[in-house]
Amino acid sequence: MSKAKVITFGNFKGGTGKTTNSAMIGNELARQGKKTLLIDLDPQANATSLYLLTKQRLEDNIVTFDKTLMTAISEGSIEEIVLNIKTNLFLLPSFADFTSYPLFLEKNSLIAN
Repeated sequence: MSKAKVITFGNFKGGTGKTTNSAMIGNELARQGKKTLLIDLDPQANATSLYLLTKQRLEDNIVTFDKTLMTAISEGSIEEIVLNIKTNLFLLPSFADFTSYPLFLEKNSLIAN
């Protein structure tokens, strides 16, 4: 079994195509048969919105959540919120409360030290 490949789209500047490119490439990799997980770490959650719209159209069903990404991180239960969007395409969705992640990291690094 081969190791997973990680592709990161990042830039400090907005409007550079990070969301568009990551969503499109993720979709294409899944279409080619590669198991693909898109991790949306942007509190604006535009990739999450796009993929949820895709899931809703494919299933003709509204997607609801019991937990946010920040809650799942705090509880150590990230696996529970991964969504299967379509064959080979999975999403770790973001939410607006992810803006508190830097504070969470700071608080937990102080506790660890």
